Amino acid sequence: MPDPAENTDGTAGRRELPSSRGPLSEEVRDVLLRDPERVRVLHWSEPVDDPLYGDDAALALYCLYGLHYGGWRETSDGWKHHPELLAWRSKLESEVELRIRDEVGLIPDGSGVEEGLRRVLEASAAPSITTHLLKSDNAEHVRELAAHRGIWESTGAGAYTFGPNSAAAKLSLDFQTDLTQIPGFTLARANVMSMFTLHSRWHGARIGFVAHDRRAGVEAFASTLACQPELAQEILFGAITSARTECEAVHRILGAWQRDESSLLTPDSPDAASFAS
Repeated sequence: MPDPAENTDGTAGRRELPSSRGPLSEEVRDVLLRDPERVRVLHWSEPVDDPLYGDDAALALYCLYGLHYGGWRETSDGWKHHPELLAWRSKLESEVELRIRDEVGLIPDGSGVEEGLRRVLEASAAPSITTHLLKSDNAEHVRELAAHRGIWESTGAGAYTFGPNSAAAKLSLDFQTDLTQIPGFTLARANVMSMFTLHSRWHGARIGFVAHDRRAGVEAFASTLACQPELAQEILFGAITSARTECEAVHRILGAWQRDESSLLTPDSPDAASFAS
């Protein structure tokens, strides 16, 4: 006989929908807990913080993307392709794109693309967290880094294989980080990777993002550049986006540690006013 405690509604292993920490993530949470069959029109507020790195906006977008990576334990699968929800997500993605382009700046064209890509892949402006950990030998910092990297790696793995039943996607479900502790700058990298993956127009950017993330050389996708030279600028854009979001995260993590503070959100964090809500 089946275990009466065993989940049989298809939500076994799914993560819990995180608590809100601002008006936007609260609206997303409230909507996702409703029955999508009974919702025809949705009205959304504008982000109150940075669409890319803000703790509230980044969590809101992460919750929306989570519908495509196995879903949330409390939500209906009907939200995954709900037209109103997708339309609002697209609006938020447009604001994220504007922020990314502001971060990245102008992308060279022509022969400058390959050299620009080589410089991005071979040089890293971000200080080494590994060096810090080796010097400090701080077990709590190691735990915090595992929490940050777990979000990046699990989302990336899910994006590469793209399927809630794949072995890689299950890795994200095995990582039990409390999402209410994950700051916006960490979620930002996961969100950008999801945005590049879920939209075919970002194909080149996804290649560049992954190439930088894996520290691959230009030669790793030389065939792509040869067959589809029109993707060159997009690939460079993706690589720079990966580098910039990584650098932002590393600086903020190390900055917190240097101040003898946690790099994760806590009830006392200044940017986590609604952490306990």
